[in-house]
Amino acid sequence: DGKVSETVGVKGGCLQITLKDGTIATLIIPPSALLEDTEITLTPAHSSDYPDPGDASAGGHFGIDFKPDGLKFFIPAFLKIHYPDSVIEDIAKELGLSTDEAEKKLVIYTFGSEPLLGRDMYSSMRVLERDIENNIMIVEVEHFSSASFGVSIGK
Repeated sequence: DGKVSETVGVKGGCLQITLKDGTIATLIIPPSALLEDTEITLTPAHSSDYPDPGDASAGGHFGIDFKPDGLKFFIPAFLKIHYPDSVIEDIAKELGLSTDEAEKKLVIYTFGSEPLLGRDMYSSMRVLERDIENNIMIVEVEHFSSASFGVSIGK
């Protein structure tokens, strides 16, 4: 099933997974982000595993399920996504955009419980770096939600 697991502790660590479409996702957990040894698991997921985002977004093609659910980092971790040209080409075609427009609008969403609203919802992650030339995005990860992350285009 392509999942990867590793125990990460106070010294930090790094897990990498390659998804079916060729996207490489690297989770970088800095030192002191976790205060005890924790088994971290990344499992590939497909957009069909998530509810339709409706008007909130479009173009989601993959996701990664992060475990354990609800894990909070004392110092934010980072998720580096290196995606192939085909991901942007597919999204651009689906939305009727040029590949340049699609790539500039590319965001990474998390799907999970929103306690204040009492429902699950999508929310975009904070982008720390966007390298359009090399097809790389880096986002901040403060916690693992009950579901997963995916790439999408905000409308």
